[in-house]
Amino acid sequence: GEKLFAYLSIDHPMVAWEVAIGRLQSVGEITGEKFGVSLWAYSLMQSYVQNKQPKRFANEFRLEHIRMRSYSNCVSRLRGLYFFRSEDEAIAALDRWGMSKRKQYISAVQFYPSALTEVDSEWITFNLGSNEKPEWMDAYWRGAVAGERPLTEILATGSGIVLNKDLRIEAYKRIYNLWPTATPLLAAACCAFDRCNLNNVAVVKPGLV
Repeated sequence: GEKLFAYLSIDHPMVAWEVAIGRLQSVGEITGEKFGVSLWAYSLMQSYVQNKQPKRFANEFRLEHIRMRSYSNCVSRLRGLYFFRSEDEAIAALDRWGMSKRKQYISAVQFYPSALTEVDSEWITFNLGSNEKPEWMDAYWRGAVAGERPLTEILATGSGIVLNKDLRIEAYKRIYNLWPTATPLLAAACCAFDRCNLNNVAVVKPGLV
């Protein structure tokens, strides 16, 4: 495995569930099942709907269509996980996205990848909400640099362990406050993942229909 860094927004309850267990896992990594999207893709899509951003929603599917058509070796944004190579890069990303006050949600992850794709997230920042022309989407999947200040993120499949224990505890508390009756299952899942290497215990798996 290798140490990567992720921004884990435990405000979303399903993300909080997985972080509390201490697990990051791409869709179908253990079982091979085809159903579902990643929690991160799901939370993004949900935010697009809630904030009335239909172009961003539609462009995510255009990106996936182009990936499937011409760049099938790249990791899907809908099914993969999102990482940075270093903590400094993760912090720089939050600063650039106007989220500097959320740095406590960054965690190192001991990650065991089955596939990695490096892309410049600046293409997403400046084009996803408005530009529907496919040229930038092709450039994104080719790994081209968007400008003078690239912000490289890693799309990955595989599984990993969340190393920020303070964040895991905070995530557990959030689940307790939201779903107190679910905490016996959550506690058992934490133990099963940590002590028994049961990677697929109590997995949260959202889907888009």
